[in-house]
Formats: sequence, C-alpha cells, structure tokens
Amino acid sequence: MEEHPRVLWQELKDFAGIDEEDFFKYFENKERGFAVSIEELNIFKNPIDPKEIKENFRPPHTFSYIDKNIVKKVITK
Repeated sequence: MEEHPRVLWQELKDFAGIDEEDFFKYFENKERGFAVSIEELNIFKNPIDPKEIKENFRPPHTFSYIDKNIVKKVITK
C-alpha cells in the first residue's frame, strides 16, 4: 500500500505496532509512505523473548541484519 502518511496512519493505526508520535517522526517531511501486508504468519512452538537475547531490544522499522551471535543464541535455545 502506498499512501500519504496521514492516510496510512488512519488505515493501520490499530495494528501497526507503533505509536502515533513515532510513526509520524519516521515519516517526517515525506509525502508518500509504504506499508507491507503480512499474508502468512508462522508461530514458533517455543517463542523467544528478544529481550533475553539482547538488552534494550527494539524491533527495526526497516530492513536490518541480524548479528551472528544473536542467531547462535536463538538456534541453541
């Protein structure tokens, strides 16, 4: 979905996983924004709390590489 950030917020605010202030800070001075729909969700049998892996964990709002050490911790659990 490609829209002006105000339209995106109205459409997605109930399930975007971000508060309004951070959302508009992220799209500051932008006329267009994109939202990606998740079509299929796989739920892990043994979920991992990301805070156990990395202190002060904050999920990225954009693409991010995962540190090899974090991957090792997840795999060994």
